Amino acid sequence: MKIRFNRSMKLILLATAVMLFAFSFDFGQKSVHAYRGGPDPSRTGAPALGAVPVELTCNSAGCHSGSTVNDGIATFQILDVPASYTPGQTYTIRVSLSRAGNSRFGFQLVALDQNGANVGTLATNDANTQLIAGDPGSWAGRNYIEHTRAGTATTATNQTIWTIKWTAPAVRGGKLTFYAAGNAANNDNGTSGDFIYTTSAVTRPEVVTVNGATFSSTAPLAPASIGSGFGTDLATATATGTDTDPVTPGIQLPTTLGGSTVKVRDSASIERNAGLFYIDPTQVNYLIPEGTAVGVATVTTTASNGAISTGSVTIAAVSPGVFTASSNGSGVAAADIQRVNSGQSTYQRIFNGTTAVPIVWNNQTEEIYLNLYCSGVRGLSMLSNVTVMVGGGAQNVVSASAQGVFAGLDQVNVLLNRNLAGRGNVDVVLMVDGRTANTVTLNFQ
Repeated sequence: MKIRFNRSMKLILLATAVMLFAFSFDFGQKSVHAYRGGPDPSRTGAPALGAVPVELTCNSAGCHSGSTVNDGIATFQILDVPASYTPGQTYTIRVSLSRAGNSRFGFQLVALDQNGANVGTLATNDANTQLIAGDPGSWAGRNYIEHTRAGTATTATNQTIWTIKWTAPAVRGGKLTFYAAGNAANNDNGTSGDFIYTTSAVTRPEVVTVNGATFSSTAPLAPASIGSGFGTDLATATATGTDTDPVTPGIQLPTTLGGSTVKVRDSASIERNAGLFYIDPTQVNYLIPEGTAVGVATVTTTASNGAISTGSVTIAAVSPGVFTASSNGSGVAAADIQRVNSGQSTYQRIFNGTTAVPIVWNNQTEEIYLNLYCSGVRGLSMLSNVTVMVGGGAQNVVSASAQGVFAGLDQVNVLLNRNLAGRGNVDVVLMVDGRTANTVTLNFQ
């Protein structure tokens, strides 16, 4: 038997179907047109990186129309991104979008390395944001953070600011970029009359400064001592500083080299330009400015293309380091000896490449002075607070001061005890005002 429906029943069923359809979209947190519950994944407009193609935006994907990307006057920013990040540290970042005449706003953000892979960990800060996974295929594996339905509301007139968390990768890497797309909507529940914007922000690994003599990243540096900073995008070229005043003792280092600069802001908030010995994209050798106060100082490098990196370094009055033949703070000392016979002096280098040249007394009356080349010594309180142990025995320290010709170079002169003859390889330990330098070696025959 064929069942008949009267007109009233048809209307009831039709109304019920419409209600179920509408409910299903609301329950899924997305309306058909406005996407108040957040856009589809992979819509930040991030460029092609490595093998990963460019991402679409909500405009180019056909979600919204009526304008081109970045059309009209608006302010779309990623705020509080650190110039340089510390591995494993969590940062609070804000995303802000404002446009006159708009009352609903949305965004989506991703953090990527130079090969297009996710870096660090994004996290929500409140109910205004949510995490989503990337589209399958080209953008699979990427993770995004975007607005929720509650997060489309304005936080000020014609503006919304979202607060998110980002934890830097545990392992130090290269330059990282945050890419974001934003939607300034007119709140008419349609796809036209809305404006899509894109923006980005860069962070680089912190500049790690080591003692230029010891290459230690844990020991402090001293004023007028040599530091080596390591990072990313520190320079756009390779260049070496030259003496601009060869007449005056002490090299007059340039403070701009290849367009790069280094500034040191000390614990008293005084910022000084650092003299530059050498620059390349990953390393800069510089002089801690004289007068830098003890405590934690901030180092800021700026490359010729405007790339900024920061880091911190602890400053102490003295922080002795001995230069070595290997240039890495270990092994044979990069030192000379002065032989004195009947009032006449001759000098001899006691290393050849990275190999020690044996020290030998030529006769019973010959005096041999060891000239240790150091950094971080000249701020000593008094000469009696300088000790040099060679082969476990204390030596007679004659002087310790600035070397006087090369910037940042200090010299400690020691009268060697003849009982070192024939000892072979021995350790040399310098201590200044209670701070111990790196252990180096000498050879005696």
